[in-house]
Amino acid sequence: MKNAVSFKLSSDTGRLYENMVFIRLLQLGQEIYYWQNQKGHEVDFVTKKGLEPTQLIQVCYDLSDPDTKKREINGLLAGMKNFRMKEGLIITSNEFGEDEIEGKKVRYVPL
Repeated sequence: MKNAVSFKLSSDTGRLYENMVFIRLLQLGQEIYYWQNQKGHEVDFVTKKGLEPTQLIQVCYDLSDPDTKKREINGLLAGMKNFRMKEGLIITSNEFGEDEIEGKKVRYVPL
């Protein structure tokens, strides 16, 4: 809808991806939060049930830039440390797999 009525010439695909993930989480009945620490590390979506976080999700259209990938992973790792979680998720345009970093699992899935 945004692109149909917008005069903007460049697409903001990353933001659209975040919106799609947010809408899907709402459809699934998830309780959704955003998290950021004092160092500026952030997690796009923290879902929780009651007082317990259930999932940490980053959304990034393109992880091909090493600086972008590092920023997304560092935010996720900081969130996992803060919430004492062993696994986090990065939703991308086309990556599928997982890495183990600092004893934590980072999974990559395409939108």
